[in-house]
Amino acid sequence: MRPTSLGSKALVFYAMLLCAYFVAPYINLFFLLLTFATVLGLLGARWTWRNVSGVRGVLLEGAPRPAGCATLARVQLRAGRRPRHDLRFEVIIDGVVHRLGTRSVPAGEQRVECVVPPLPRGLHRIERARVVSAYPFGLFELRRALEVDQPVLVVHPAPADLAEYRSRSGGGALGGLVSDAGGELGPSGLREYRTGDPLRDVHWKATARRGNLVVREHEATSGPGIEVQLDLRDAGPRLEAALELLVALAFECQQSHELLSVYSQDLRATFGDGHRAFAELLEYLAAVTPLGRESGPPPAVSPSVLRLPLAERAVAATPAGVAR
Repeated sequence: MRPTSLGSKALVFYAMLLCAYFVAPYINLFFLLLTFATVLGLLGARWTWRNVSGVRGVLLEGAPRPAGCATLARVQLRAGRRPRHDLRFEVIIDGVVHRLGTRSVPAGEQRVECVVPPLPRGLHRIERARVVSAYPFGLFELRRALEVDQPVLVVHPAPADLAEYRSRSGGGALGGLVSDAGGELGPSGLREYRTGDPLRDVHWKATARRGNLVVREHEATSGPGIEVQLDLRDAGPRLEAALELLVALAFECQQSHELLSVYSQDLRATFGDGHRAFAELLEYLAAVTPLGRESGPPPAVSPSVLRLPLAERAVAATPAGVAR
């Protein structure tokens, strides 16, 4: 526990009252003031300690988040048997203290939502998380550490607007990349018949062998997918626009069960069902750094593969503020 800014001023005032008690002729008056200030300070320190004592919690951080956008963080808080007042949640990210908000919580276990301020693209290390309270008078401040579920915060590029890219470039290189139909349903295995299953899904040969009804299990299968070549030698706004476009393509491929293959100087992988997770691609795009012009080119690809960053004439046709 330590005094706040207001508490430090209160201690200076208390010291002045104490000096005045010994030198001023009005001893009784200053004795009453000192007594009142002493009781008030002790009660404030006691209530502050009681308000935070026993509080435990975990900062839950999981899904990657876009750059430049305020997002939500969740704290699983165990407040104990009594309500807590004016709890301030803070995180230290890359050496900078971020205040997530102040909440009063009831007794028991609660999930508290706080707002994380916008962060730039990158992999950010959460050094510490804590809950702070100066309740009730703001004279003293007490901190309690929170556990951190995942110490690295993945902030990927904000996704570009694919519709704007396609409309302003007249389709162009983006026109037929990702199909609107998405993946088709295909058989993935057999299982026991359940009430409500259509009879057309019954596998009669397997039913005859097992002696009870067996149906085909269906799941979405990945479509043909798209391929993207990413050249990391082009630094600056064009590369950032390329990363934003690639994030948008990743989200669209994930939603439509398409595969996305990415070829760059330090990555050659396919993402989607049955391959690497799209979360790995977002983490890669969050941490990617431009290479110098002396670096080698990305792997050679066929002419039909989308090349990023887009050519100058394609960039000029894209939305203002997305790629300039």
